[in-house]
Amino acid sequence: LLSAKPSSPKVKKTAKTFTVDIVGENLSNVGAFQVTLTFDSDVIKATSIVKTDFLGSTDREVACPDPTITTQSVSLLCVTTGGTADGVSGNGVLAIVTFETVAEGTSSLTLTVANLSNPQGGEITLSTADGQVKITGDDSPLFWILGGIAAGVAALVAVAAVALRRRRRPSSGTLLDADG
Repeated sequence: LLSAKPSSPKVKKTAKTFTVDIVGENLSNVGAFQVTLTFDSDVIKATSIVKTDFLGSTDREVACPDPTITTQSVSLLCVTTGGTADGVSGNGVLAIVTFETVAEGTSSLTLTVANLSNPQGGEITLSTADGQVKITGDDSPLFWILGGIAAGVAALVAVAAVALRRRRRPSSGTLLDADG
């Protein structure tokens, strides 16, 4: 399984950047990968994609031509060479994509290309899981002002309720008759 997993499903627009991991799960003898991740360019902008050390963790040499970054996608191809060591197996992050926030909204993170092969070049069958990220606005100063006013009003109501209860209580030691 290859999946696109954002560092957080919700990112504040003022955070400026966030990352999405391209994660491999239950991998077996992987010697190369190719991924293309598409997204909504009205909401986010890709600034980089880099491989991690996972693919080369079996001491095979890793080569990755320069990635391709467009306004709506980012692509990376990495292959391992040399030696008789097996390809990588298990679970791990193959690549990390860095994004900038552009506007509030939701963007799908779709793996439109997802290919794995073994060190001999044989294709490995896999499934994919796309991701999603929501870019949210910040709590505006107006939010904090209105929240403060609401808290102040609630405090005044509570004080007024206590004062009214005290006014209605008879003073100690006296009884009120039915007429008042």
